[in-house]
Amino acid sequence: MFFEHLDTVTEAQLAQLEKDQVAENLTLEFKAKANLDKEEDKREAAKDASAFANAVGGQIIYGISEKTLHDGTKVAGPITPLTEGNIDERLASVWASAVHPADPADDAAD
Repeated sequence: MFFEHLDTVTEAQLAQLEKDQVAENLTLEFKAKANLDKEEDKREAAKDASAFANAVGGQIIYGISEKTLHDGTKVAGPITPLTEGNIDERLASVWASAVHPADPADDAAD
């Protein structure tokens, strides 16, 4: 994992992501905002979490915009503070209602 202990991550460490042009990859994604007002926004947030859960895991860092380099690589951009006080609860609710573990019986049927 990129940040092992999320509760100790500092603003300076987040700002360093942009300075170092840290690229998104299979286990790291940046999101400037957590739009959860529309159903399509909730589906997108659930899809992102589900993709990581069904692969090798990873981290979605909300509050960091992404920018695209000339070669098409998406890297960390500036910090974009999340202003909604209960965003963590809303994201948890979306994920809990839409992301479920795979049923082992589905794998057995293949």
